[in-house]
Amino acid sequence: MFFLSDGADQRLPQRPVEWILWNPWNQTALIIIPEEAELLIPVIRAERQPKVHLIAYAAPFTKNMLHFNGLSYYVLPSLPNSCTAPDWLSIELGIFAGRLYIDFTECVPLKKYLRLVDKTDTGPPRNSIEQLGAFTKDPVSFLLEWLTLRRKGQDIMHTPMGYICQGRPLDESHPFFIARRADDEDVVAPSVGDRRTNGNIDGAEDGGTDLEDEWDTTD
Repeated sequence: MFFLSDGADQRLPQRPVEWILWNPWNQTALIIIPEEAELLIPVIRAERQPKVHLIAYAAPFTKNMLHFNGLSYYVLPSLPNSCTAPDWLSIELGIFAGRLYIDFTECVPLKKYLRLVDKTDTGPPRNSIEQLGAFTKDPVSFLLEWLTLRRKGQDIMHTPMGYICQGRPLDESHPFFIARRADDEDVVAPSVGDRRTNGNIDGAEDGGTDLEDEWDTTD
């Protein structure tokens, strides 16, 4: 289940998604605003056995932001080793937040969610999400319009999400999925004590000035 907090009014779709409150025991996620995160941090830290986890997030609109897709960049408190975020949470959160870049292993689950899976898919299967129904009659058209709105007119067609919406083939050797540069791999999680909850995370939502111009080999 996926909800918005009371503090997230009608203006939230234009605000970056920065914090998620996640309860793995009843599979419920709640998007909260930075001001709410500031209030919740001392409450969560004071609990001996907290049942919820505060997760830092930013929608990956460049390849260098892919570390946010796993929902493990910064978690307070840390999730148990056996506990990982389900596919549906990453997918729905990514759609709402307007992410453009995904890992190759996410292609098949995302296509299933959008009802786009075909027999030629070469991606490895992940946790099943087949039980989820489509959120609209035409998910692809909705997603294209939504991503355009979220990314404020930024060109989305030459990104993994753009390829998926256009039905263009993707395989593991595509430049979208090759390893990131060595100098981008050592990403340091933010310190909540630095009170960065009211600012951007790792340069996220700064207008996308560093959007990579991926070369296209399929035209």
